[in-house]
Amino acid sequence: MIKLISILFICCHLIYAAPQLRMRTIENTKRESGPEPAPVEIVGLRVGNAAVKQNVAFVAGDDWISELETTIKNRSQSTITNLVITFEMPSNSQFANIPIAWLGGQCNYAATPSSISIKPDETITIKFNKDEQVAASYKKWRKTMADNGISSIEQVRPIIDGVLFEDGRRWSRGYFLKKNSDDSKRWDVIR
Repeated sequence: MIKLISILFICCHLIYAAPQLRMRTIENTKRESGPEPAPVEIVGLRVGNAAVKQNVAFVAGDDWISELETTIKNRSQSTITNLVITFEMPSNSQFANIPIAWLGGQCNYAATPSSISIKPDETITIKFNKDEQVAASYKKWRKTMADNGISSIEQVRPIIDGVLFEDGRRWSRGYFLKKNSDDSKRWDVIR
């Protein structure tokens, strides 16, 4: 009898201690409000060892975002020196506007890994769990989610928010910009 109770206890512990596998989705979203498309494109996604596609559900554990790898291609004719990609969470509406960003930006959870240089037609793969600063940013973001009762993210929406080029130009949400010659804190649309 004691053996049976012990086996039952161990089985229950293994079931509840195991990561929760659930259906997850990465949405395909473009959020340009201006006439110019993003100069970069997401060309590949992986979670752990599995390739995943946008808008196609896949099974993963609660901490699947830490294993997310995003492959980006520079579609422009200029070298990129900074890039902001946010991952919004539409299924967690109260946090949909608190994104986690990769490669710079002005968001609370932004992280800039070692300097980047993405030449025209070149691809790079960005990984949360490979760069110390990005991993630290991710841990901070996860803590905020946990502190607010969110233990699992079912859906994310990657958005290209901004690109900075080697020549000093910038792309943001559909517009190419240059620094204002009179006020270095201001950016003007290039017409």
